[in-house]
Amino acid sequence: MKSLPRISTVNVWFFVATSLSYLVTAAFLLFVFCVTFVSLKLALAALAIALTSTQAQSYALKMASQKRLIKELAAYKKDPNPCLASLTADGDNLYKWTAVMRGTEGTAYENGLWQVEINIPENYPLQPPTMFFRTKICHPNIHFETGEVCIDVLKTQWSPAWTISSACTAVSAMLSLPEPDSPLNIDAANLVRCGDESAMEGLVRYYVNKYASGN
Repeated sequence: MKSLPRISTVNVWFFVATSLSYLVTAAFLLFVFCVTFVSLKLALAALAIALTSTQAQSYALKMASQKRLIKELAAYKKDPNPCLASLTADGDNLYKWTAVMRGTEGTAYENGLWQVEINIPENYPLQPPTMFFRTKICHPNIHFETGEVCIDVLKTQWSPAWTISSACTAVSAMLSLPEPDSPLNIDAANLVRCGDESAMEGLVRYYVNKYASGN
C-alpha cells in the first residue's frame, strides 16, 4: 500500500501567500471600482445640477424677456411711434413682431410704407432683434432681395436700453442717413459715394411707387 505524499510546510505557506495575493488584488480592484462608481455618480449629479441651473436661468431670462416685450407693446399702444404706421406681435408669438414703417417727409422715401419683420431672441434685451424689410426698398444698407438691415444699433452698438420701437426709429433715421461704407446694396451705395443725389432719389422714388405706395 502506497503512502500519501507529505505536504511540506513550504507548500502550505506558498498556497497561503498566493491566496492572500489574490484576495489583496480582488480587494484593490473592488476598491477601484467603488471609487470610480462614486466619482461617476458625483460627476453625473454635478452635471444634472448644472443642467438644471442652466435651464432655470434660461427660463428666467425667457420670462423676463416676455414681461419686457408685453410692457413695450403696451407702451407703444399708449404712445405710438410717429415713424411707424403700426407695430404688433404676430398672434401669440411674442418673439416675432411686424412693423409698418413710414417714409420720412421731405425725403425720397416720403409716402412710402414698408412692412418690416422683426425677430426677437429669447434672451432679449440682452441680445438685439433682427429686422428684415418684407416690402422692397432701395437703400445702401438694406439688401434688396432679402431685406436684411445693416445698422450698428442692431449689432455692435446694441444696448438693453434700446426698445423695439426705438430700434425702428433708428432704422427709419438710417433711410435718410445711409452709410455707404458698409453696404448691402452695392449699386445704391455707389450712387451715394459718387454724390449723384438726383440719380439716387430717382431710383428710390421709382421703387417707392412700385412697391411701397400702397397701391
